[in-house]
Amino acid sequence: APPPARPVRRVLVVDDVPVNRMVLSAQLRNLGDFRIETAPDGLAALKLLERADGEPFDLVLTDMWMPVMDGEGLVGSIRERPALRGLRVVAVTADVELQGKTAEMGFDGILLKPVTADKLREAISGA
Repeated sequence: APPPARPVRRVLVVDDVPVNRMVLSAQLRNLGDFRIETAPDGLAALKLLERADGEPFDLVLTDMWMPVMDGEGLVGSIRERPALRGLRVVAVTADVELQGKTAEMGFDGILLKPVTADKLREAISGA
């Protein structure tokens, strides 16, 4: 059996819309004692993830459509890096059509907008 996933403590929220980052961060704070950082696009997110400061992220919640590097580019880059191998990445999108496709893109889960506390809790525990 695989080892149990360690509890999610450190979360990276990636979205190009500032209000979306704020809302998702606030929803996370309501659910638990998470350390939350945010990034406006996939490239900025990757730089944060690669900055080895001794405490890795446990979960990335990323929007799909962003300038510079989108969610698909971000998850692809994460999966190419051995140091980030165990990182759980969940797509956050309003695009229902992506529901069956996120696994083959490399995501561990999908969180459909509008995000509710229940959906978010499920994404965190089920990812």
